[in-house]
Amino acid sequence: MSSTNVIVPPEVGQLIAEREQVWANFDRAQSLAAEFQKLCSQVPNVAPANLQLPASTNPPTHLETTMQQIKQELAMVEKLNGEIRSCNEQIEAIKRSEKMTIALIAGGAVVVFIIFIIVVVVVASSISQ
Repeated sequence: MSSTNVIVPPEVGQLIAEREQVWANFDRAQSLAAEFQKLCSQVPNVAPANLQLPASTNPPTHLETTMQQIKQELAMVEKLNGEIRSCNEQIEAIKRSEKMTIALIAGGAVVVFIIFIIVVVVVASSISQ
């Protein structure tokens, strides 16, 4: 096996380190883009927001922060949607209860009216005898 002794000047070594850092940031950004695609399925099809994002020296870190905020907002939206569904179910239960109460009151009124008619007929027939 032969070995080669390559001497890399310090300027080139710095460029290589910067290149590696750029590729590492690119890989992080690519994974964040894939995660953003997954989040897109959870967001309704609405007009895009006009976001004014501050300039950042480290875009992947800024994207990660933004991603965390988006996840928190989506969790809050899901929680609020759950509360809305619960309130709607309670409203429907109250409506059903209201209808049942009205039906029972109407039935009771009919029974009372029938009893009243019977009492009037019995009293009228006992007076006419």
